[in-house]
Amino acid sequence: MKFDKKHIMDKVPQFGKVEFGRTPTWDDQMRFLDTHPSELIDTNTKKMRVFLKSAHLRPSLERWAKDIISEMKEIFYKNDISLITFLGVGKNTDSYPWHKDKMDVFLVQVLGDVLLRVENTFAEDNAIIFSPGDCVYIPRGTHHHVIPQNSRVTFSFGVEREIDPATYVTV
Repeated sequence: MKFDKKHIMDKVPQFGKVEFGRTPTWDDQMRFLDTHPSELIDTNTKKMRVFLKSAHLRPSLERWAKDIISEMKEIFYKNDISLITFLGVGKNTDSYPWHKDKMDVFLVQVLGDVLLRVENTFAEDNAIIFSPGDCVYIPRGTHHHVIPQNSRVTFSFGVEREIDPATYVTV
């Protein structure tokens, strides 16, 4: 997905599609989990959820994710880009409630379907199905809610540090 710089500067949520190249598999994701440093794994057994911190630093990160990070670094050239990988296990997996983040987020659905609500979009009041390859740019401060329907893997790329996008996004 190419970022629409006008939407970013206007702080408008933007939906799109990601080209994976080779379709990610559960085996790929489990291998990534199994080799992730244990100090960078946060497990919430009550919510049946695991998230992998600092996934952007892993040499074994898939090419499509590295490409997203490269594109984001070109646009958000004054900021660091991070990646948290969320893995939800089973139909009882849970996520964060309606919330907003302190950073711009680029959310990519990798495996499984979730329902998604995003403030100030067509999906604010009626959650949409968010399937593998679906992505959305969510400006900091925009409320959103990921509602897992089954096991899932979601990548959350973040633009670190609070800076007004108008001061650092190249046009």
